[in-house]
Order: sequence, then structure tokens, then C-alpha cells
Amino acid sequence: MKKKSNIFTEEAVDLFVNGKKMITFMCTPENLSEMALGYLYSRGLIDSIDEFIGAAPCSSGKRIFAVVDKELKEEVYSIKNIVMSGCGSGELPKESQFYKREIRSGYRVGIVNIKETFATMLESASLHQSTGGTHSAAIKDSDGRVIVREDIGRHNAVDKVIGAALLEGMDLARSTVVISGRVSSDMVVKAAGAGVPVVASMRITSNMAIDIANRYRVNLIGRIGSSDPLIYNEVEGTFIER
Repeated sequence: MKKKSNIFTEEAVDLFVNGKKMITFMCTPENLSEMALGYLYSRGLIDSIDEFIGAAPCSSGKRIFAVVDKELKEEVYSIKNIVMSGCGSGELPKESQFYKREIRSGYRVGIVNIKETFATMLESASLHQSTGGTHSAAIKDSDGRVIVREDIGRHNAVDKVIGAALLEGMDLARSTVVISGRVSSDMVVKAAGAGVPVVASMRITSNMAIDIANRYRVNLIGRIGSSDPLIYNEVEGTFIER
């Protein structure tokens, strides 16, 4: 049996957008451009991939410089924030500040399909296999394409996989995201902000997460790796096939 290193990399990485510092991520310093894109998109700071000119880390990997084809409001820079690796961005924003994309109806996905995505995520999680200390996120679209990303923080892993999916031209409104960590309210807000209709986890969810998911038409599934997954809600227009 391969011995785990029991050490994983965590760095403070600053995101600059159009030359101004926006936020600091406590993250695993890999796939940083994808993380920047996923963060900007799920927060609604850009409306589409077309507004994303590009992003690149500096030579030290301590900063990401992103350029968007959009004039951002000064207030998005004024909220000094650090996305912690353990618990996300801290205090949940007021509901009026949530960014929601319209989640189109008609998406159909089966539990067996989601389980396959979960298995692919576990098989591809090389950082977790070597350290045992990272989170994973996977996205699978209706065409069967799967992308897996890892990070010390579950929010960062989801941002990375969303960014990667956008760069690959995936339709997020017809995709499922599978994550290794619990589904709390802020994770549902992130999914709603990206327009993802189904979120599945190897763990459980919270009552607030279910309430927000019902309002914003996000389907939640827990314990996807078990023989009897927990389907917490079924939103009208999205079909979960058992």
C-alpha cells in the first residue's frame, strides 16, 4: 500500500482583476487561472466566458492576474475578503446579494450516471491519494465529458472545475457537479451562481442548503457513494432518474 505523505500544499494567492486586488485565496496553487474564472463566473462578476480575456499566475504563484472585458463596480473590490481553505469565505452574504442564474428546465440525469462521475472523481484524485488531505470536485455534462479538479478547500475545487468547464465549452445548465465535502448553504449559492442544476456529494447537507436549493432550483443529492443515495429535493423541470 502506497504511504501517504500527510502533507499538502497551502498558499495565500491574491487575485487581481483588471489591475486591482479583489480577494485572497488560501488554496492549493494549481489550476489557478481556472479558479479565477470559476470564482468570477459563479459570483456573477462576468456574465459569460466571452467577457473573460484571460488569467495567469505570476512566476512565484502568489498572485493571479485576470483581465475581463467589463467595467466592474468599485464595491466588488472594497470588500476585503479571504477565502479560507476550511470554511469558505466566512459569513454568508445577505440573500439579496446572492447571484442566481436561470437554471433551465429539461435536464435529465440518472443516479447511475452520477455514481459513475463520483467514481471517476475518486480515481482521478491523485492529490488526495498521495496526501489524504484534499477535496475533489467533478463536473459531467450531458455529452458525457468529465473534468476533475482538487484543492485543499472545497470551494476552490468547485471554482476550478467550473472554470475548467467554461474553458471547455460545457453547458453548465446541463451538468452535474459532484463534490467530496459536505453541501452547506454557501456551496448551493455557488452552484446557483454558476447555473448548475444538480449537486451531489459523498456526504450530507444542511437544512439551510436545502431551503436555498429549493428556491433557486438546485437539486441536492447526498451520500452518492452509498447503495441508497439521499435525494433531498426534486426541483420541477429537472429529472433525477433512479
